[in-house]
Parts: sequence; structure tokens; C-alpha cells
Amino acid sequence: MDSLGRARRVLSIEISELQRLSDRLDDRFTRAVGLLHDAIGRRGKIVVLGVGKSGHIGEKIAATLTSTGAPAVVLNSLNALHGDLGVVSAGDVILTLSYSGETEELMRVLPALARFDVKKIALTGNTSSSLAKASDVVLDVSVSQEACPHNLAPTSSTTVMLALGDALAMVLLEERGFTREDFARFHPAGQLGRSLLLKVRDIMRGGNEAAIVKATDQVIDVLKELTAKRAGAALVVDAEGKLEGIFTHGDFARCFPSNPAIGSSPVGDVMTANPITIDADKLAVEVLMVLEQHRIDDLVVTDAEGKPLGVVDSQDLSRLKLLSRHITMALANDLRKGMAIKYNGNAAIVLEVTHRTPGNLRAFVQLIIRYIGTGKSADVRYASTEKVDLVEVHRTKLDFSYADQEGYNFMDPDTFETITLQGDLLGDNKDFLVENMQVEILYVEGRAVSVDLPASANIKVTESPEGVKWDSSSNVMKTATLETGKVIQVPLFIKEGEIVKVDTRTGAYMGRA
Repeated sequence: MDSLGRARRVLSIEISELQRLSDRLDDRFTRAVGLLHDAIGRRGKIVVLGVGKSGHIGEKIAATLTSTGAPAVVLNSLNALHGDLGVVSAGDVILTLSYSGETEELMRVLPALARFDVKKIALTGNTSSSLAKASDVVLDVSVSQEACPHNLAPTSSTTVMLALGDALAMVLLEERGFTREDFARFHPAGQLGRSLLLKVRDIMRGGNEAAIVKATDQVIDVLKELTAKRAGAALVVDAEGKLEGIFTHGDFARCFPSNPAIGSSPVGDVMTANPITIDADKLAVEVLMVLEQHRIDDLVVTDAEGKPLGVVDSQDLSRLKLLSRHITMALANDLRKGMAIKYNGNAAIVLEVTHRTPGNLRAFVQLIIRYIGTGKSADVRYASTEKVDLVEVHRTKLDFSYADQEGYNFMDPDTFETITLQGDLLGDNKDFLVENMQVEILYVEGRAVSVDLPASANIKVTESPEGVKWDSSSNVMKTATLETGKVIQVPLFIKEGEIVKVDTRTGAYMGRA
């Protein structure tokens, strides 16, 4: 028999044993669910106890119970008699796993548990064992054979035990009326949690991030506002603050060829009136449907009275990990700095975008791009109305933790997940990294490609030679070494141990912190 045949044999044996388990389920299972349900209803918990492989299965069952709203803890049988019995309270249910039902470590714990007002459920392959006799409900997890060719390694028996634990957890879930929304509350960092918990107001660019202008404002002033807010769309309102329209960079690019004097025009004359909107209290996932249905990149967010509160930019959705389907194409006119495109089959980041209309010729878009794979830059040109393939992009804010031989380590402040990046990706940025600095990492097709630092950083000076005593002028500079190893020019009065503010883009001294 070849390896595929052996693998199928293992699966066939375990499937057969699962079917035997299903066939012998009876009212004892119903009683077990009832005990668990009653304990949770009395604000009790489920204490899971097992040794060896059964202990590993118990840990998984406890994790499943907890994640579905049924508090469960694992009691280590070796430490139970040395203080860990303190986790057990009156009204709890003890869920004990042991195939033989005679495991020595468990036998020592059972007399101690008898002193507590608790119910006991046993998952065992020996319904006549000491464990079974000491339990209120016994669930049979016996198997006719292990999937091990020597019938020794726990395989079928652990699969059956795990499956029965899943069955208990899922039936208990339904008995308690546990919903998708409840699941999301316990998994806020997961995709389901984001889908069910986030509202549109949680993901929109609002307040100081939103560009809100009046219909009488000139286009040139609106463009300045967009630049200042780093926004792609401006919300146009009337004198009472009611929404009249929206104006985007794309609108400007489309209008400019036919109206070069558009800068002096009132934005109300060139805006898109009556734009598509969404209520701020809608679920965030509804944004996806609206964007795809209307093929737009910016969605206006309003309150119940129709006043604009902000805007959702489609480029933010992947950073927020809300995208289930990605917008795959865009007009060249709508390309922006920082977007990722496919050019000649290769992924590239857009570094610069320039819109040109040479004489009577057709308008085009001039790009400077940097290839993700090679890091090389290139100048490319598209007709303004040409469609361009986009690449999946998202940005994540992480905190710098520390550097070691493996690389530079960053942590997600929400999930505490850590990633390690190599120095060549960071480039000169590593000269300004200090502990707890928040950076923005750009991912293209799931791969980290760049790290953006804050515009300035406060860094300690570790070496600074004494300046000339009589010269206190701030115009005279000297070299100083920062805690990151970076050498910069600082005024003579800066001393070792001081914290200075440094421009992370140029390395220039900006002042004392």
C-alpha cells in the first residue's frame, strides 16, 4: 500500500468511529448539555480536566466553549492538589476526559473534587471505570480500533473525544441562543467581528479629516483643502450645512482639459450633485455593496437629517480588513499617490501622479512608479480614460518594539500580534526608530513593501562632544550620535542625554523635545 492508500485507511477508520459515536448518542448527551446549560445560567463555569493526549483535547474543547460564550477553564491535574483547585467553585461542572477512566493523576484529584458542590461529566472509553462511577453523566467515547497501524497511538479515540466536545459546545450554543453578533463580541479582531460590530461612522474620515467646503468656494481653494486633509473628495454643503454635492480629484482631472480656468470657478458649478450617501449608523460592510453597486471610490456619510459627517474612501477598506471582494480596476484619471497597480504584469507602487493636456492632444496621466519586486523606478504614461489594473493594498499601523538578530519587530496595539521586518525594507528609516513609535506599514498582495514613519521623532542623544564654551550661538553646529546610532548635526548647546526632535525625512535637527 502506498502513502495515499495508508492516508485513506487512517481517514476511513476515523470516519467509521465517528459514525459509531453518532449512532450511540442517547439521552445521556441531552443530560450533559442540560448540566452545562444550568451551570452557565447560574453564572458558573466549566472546568475541563485531562491528562496527556486527553489533556490536549480538553484544552481545545475549553477554548471552543469559551469562544462561544460558555466560560471554561483547564485544570492541570498535576497542580490541582497544590493550590489549583482554587479555580473550582460551587455550581461549576467538571468535564473530565480519560479514555481508560483509570489515569493515576485523575484518580488522585477525584476525592478532592467530591468535596465541592459540582456536577461531573466524564468522556471515557470505559463506562465501568472509576471515573465513570464517580461522575453524574458518562459519555461513551470508546472506539473499536485506533487508526495507528499498531493500534497503539491515540488517534481514533482522540478524534472521537474532540468531535464529542465540539458537539457539546455547539448544541449548548444553540440552547443558549448564542448569535452571530454574540460571536463577534468575543472575536472583535476577526473578520466576522469587524463585519458585525463596525459601523460606518467607525471607518469614515470625519471631523478634521474630512474636507467640507461651500458651494461658493473656488475650485483652487477646494484643491488646497483636499491637499491639506490628504483627502480624495470634498463634501460640498449649502449655507445651512446640508449636502449639495461632492468634488473629487478625478472630477478636476476630467474637467481641466475642456476648462483650463476651472480653478477660479465655484466648486458648485463643477461638483457632482446629489451624490450617493450612506447613513453613519449602517453596518460598515454595507459600504462594500454600495461602492460596488455604483462603481464609486468615495462614499458620503450623513446623519439622519442628511447633514454630511464624513466620507469613506475605498482605499481605507483593505487597511481596515473589510474587503471581501476588491475593486480590481480604475481609470488612470483616478490614480493617486500610494496606490498599487499592475504594469507589464508586475506590481508597482505609484510614487507621483501628474495630469497633462499638451495643446490640442488628448489628456494623459504621467506616473512615476516603483516596482515591488526590484525596487526600481520607472516613468509610465496612460491615456486619462484608460483602465488600469489595481493590486490589493492595505496599510496597518503598528508600534515598534525592538530590534534583534532576526530583524526589526513591530506589534499590533490591538491584537498584540508581532511581525518582524528586515533592515533592507526599512532603509534609512531604521535610523529613527525608537521604542513605541507608531509606524504605518504598506502591504501589497499580502507582502510588506514599505514603512512610513511620523514626520518627526524624539530621540535621545548618546554622544555629544562639548562645544566651545564661549560660543552659545544656535547657528554653530556640531555632530551628535543618537541612541539609534544615527549621527546628526545639532547646536553646540545640546548635551549628552538630552532628547531632541529630529525630522525623519531629512535627519535634520528640529529642536529640543
